[in-house]
Amino acid sequence: MKMRLPSRLHHLLFAAALVSWLGAATDGDSIGSRITSQEAGGVVDEQHHNTVDEHPQDWQDDVPSHPAKLLEEEDDEPSPPVTARLIQDFSFPGADPTPAPAPAGKSRRRRRSQPRPTEPPPVLEPIKVPGCKGKLDIMVVLDASKSVKKTGFKYEAGFAAKFIEVVMKNGNPNGHRVNVHYFNKGTTPVVTSTKNLSGPRNSLGKFTTKGLPFAKALRSLNYLRIRQGATDHPQVFETAAKAFNKYGRKGTEKLLVLITDGATHNGKCKKSAFPSAAVDKKIGRCSGNGNHACAAPTGKDPACATQCLCGLYKAQLYKDRGYKVILVGIANQHHIGQTQAGRFNTIMKAMASDGEAYLAREFKDLTKLIKPFLKSVCR
Repeated sequence: MKMRLPSRLHHLLFAAALVSWLGAATDGDSIGSRITSQEAGGVVDEQHHNTVDEHPQDWQDDVPSHPAKLLEEEDDEPSPPVTARLIQDFSFPGADPTPAPAPAGKSRRRRRSQPRPTEPPPVLEPIKVPGCKGKLDIMVVLDASKSVKKTGFKYEAGFAAKFIEVVMKNGNPNGHRVNVHYFNKGTTPVVTSTKNLSGPRNSLGKFTTKGLPFAKALRSLNYLRIRQGATDHPQVFETAAKAFNKYGRKGTEKLLVLITDGATHNGKCKKSAFPSAAVDKKIGRCSGNGNHACAAPTGKDPACATQCLCGLYKAQLYKDRGYKVILVGIANQHHIGQTQAGRFNTIMKAMASDGEAYLAREFKDLTKLIKPFLKSVCR
């Protein structure tokens, strides 16, 4: 049975063994002056011509024949760093002078983070439209709800900005005016006089014949700062009606260009504001009517949902004033699927004025829709 020696005593024994072994090998001389050669199983010191046994007899009872084997007496306890250095520096016979390789492991070297690929902003080709005839007052309202996402909003803003630039090209000789808003939980006018480009919520904004600064402001809006989780179409119709009523010019056609990617959600739809009898009279009875625009479930909303009925009812009240709704709807099939997209398109067609619903499958399709849209609006 092996006896485990105290760590300090063991180190002293090792040092004594090492010195004795070196002394026997060199006969008291310095290590630097020794020149050795192997002869008949012994080490010959050519300076003193003495043959020294490789394994001195007086050590064999207590210690192994080579200092490195002292490590075994510790039952695999790791050796002190100084021991490893001595063995490597003095290159004893039988010892491998090559240092052990470093243990394999994961590199600590930090990899440079690669920038995330970003989708380029939408590029719209030059539009060859001579400009819109007549004299128009136009409300342009963009969806800034959370479902739009950052890239989708860039496509919306690019579409609206290009529309404004074409309508007001060549110095806007016909005197068209625009009033630009975005919406989610209510409407917000886009302004050029503040850092965040946004005015007070649900305020009416102003119509201007100088639309190019607003086209630029649209492209500069920070979607991540303005987005909110609602699609309040009823408030859009209410704000537009008040703005046209207060600031609209007599004898001008009044257009609401509404760009949206969803059915009404979290809208201004108190039950008292649209009693069932009035709703049924304006947009038809939904319950039991499979042909009604709201008859099918959409998203998390059931068939004939209050939000859907409210959006269509408020849109009809707005159109009854003689104002036109030109609706650009993005079904966004990447999120809602083909079946839901079909139901969305049905609702958008019912919300728009007759024949004035322009529908895209994805946001990127707006770049293809701008030409037919402008030719139709500016006919």
